[in-house]
Amino acid sequence: MDNGLILYITLFIPLDLVAIFYMLLGRRKKNDAMNFKSDIMNFERAIATHQYKSINKYGFRLIQNTQLTMKHLSAMSKSVNSLKDDNEELKELRSVIYNKYLNWSRGYLNNKF
Repeated sequence: MDNGLILYITLFIPLDLVAIFYMLLGRRKKNDAMNFKSDIMNFERAIATHQYKSINKYGFRLIQNTQLTMKHLSAMSKSVNSLKDDNEELKELRSVIYNKYLNWSRGYLNNKF
């Protein structure tokens, strides 16, 4: 094998993979920003009409969205917990919302290894 080919394989192919990864990540953030407001509105509409499948669908979309903030997460938690029904689908969504809250609220400054 030629030294130039080995250099190309070891340097440029991994750099190309990293560039593709960041391009896909940017595309995901752009799509999340475009869909965030409509997902919030659809989630609130589903809460108001007690449509459990829609609550579950849009709740999971919002949890996975990169634009979600702690303010929106706490509002989601309050609205899902305000429904007193013991629906199996909503139990899973409540658990995911709670786990996301725990993940965001843990402190990293006082960790001891």
